[in-house]
Amino acid sequence: MSAPTRQPNFALLLVLVWLLAVLQLVAQHWVETGQTLIDTDDAMRLTQMYDWLGGRGWYDLNQPRVAPIGYEAHWSRLVDAGLAGTLWIFTRFTDAAFAERLVRTVWPALWLLVAMAGIAATVWRVAGRNGALVALVLLAVGKPAYAQFLPGRVDHHNVQIALSMLVLSATVWSDRVRWAAAAAGALTALALAIGLECLSFLVVSGAAMAFRREVWHPLNETYLFYCQDIDFCLRASKAGWDVRVIDEARVIHGLGKTIGGQDRETMRRDLLTWGKSHYGRAWWLFARVVLRVFRRT
Repeated sequence: MSAPTRQPNFALLLVLVWLLAVLQLVAQHWVETGQTLIDTDDAMRLTQMYDWLGGRGWYDLNQPRVAPIGYEAHWSRLVDAGLAGTLWIFTRFTDAAFAERLVRTVWPALWLLVAMAGIAATVWRVAGRNGALVALVLLAVGKPAYAQFLPGRVDHHNVQIALSMLVLSATVWSDRVRWAAAAAGALTALALAIGLECLSFLVVSGAAMAFRREVWHPLNETYLFYCQDIDFCLRASKAGWDVRVIDEARVIHGLGKTIGGQDRETMRRDLLTWGKSHYGRAWWLFARVVLRVFRRT
């Protein structure tokens, strides 16, 4: 009996893909970090951080430079604190100007690693290790998608993207890992504390469903609108998966609000499709006759 093939450590592969992406970004944008900032938001973020380090209060976010009467910024100090901590580390062994340049390079790179880890964890839960390996390949060549993680991007958008990826991954793992649901809630709160721009993405994470391929494959793609949920639950149950009802859950049904009213013809066709897939062609023929008779009466 041959020994099982030892697979490479996935975490190590993830770090290698991250390093490859970071090296590409730094090679292309390192010179720019010594000359300019990518966006005015990045400049304002550094200004806000230095204001705090200069003695401004945690909740004092007024920016008098922006307008004659000042501007009350809506940005959280949480990112300022992270940037300030990173700056403090680098000033231990280099001058202030170069330390800031290192911060503007390292900070977005660290959050890129977090985002990649969230993506890989989500894909692993849905498609297994092989699917996660494909995700790593796509991440390795996905440089055009890293606009918010370029060296110099110290605003909060990369943080919000990374946290949103972690929320999604914690959500899809919540049925297997005891603490994942609590982590999803805590990460959601943290993301919203940093800024409300990612609210819509967090809401989607709360409403989205994620399933392993084995639960639904092969999926009947002939449904037009109705009955997919019934078909899915029956297929999952027949495959040996638990299908449970939470009695305490309450859902308000809008009665056709999604498609602007009830489409009886579409419902009839989907019901026939569902019955045929579970009870066979004879049931389908009988049901068609019955429905035709009732339609005429």
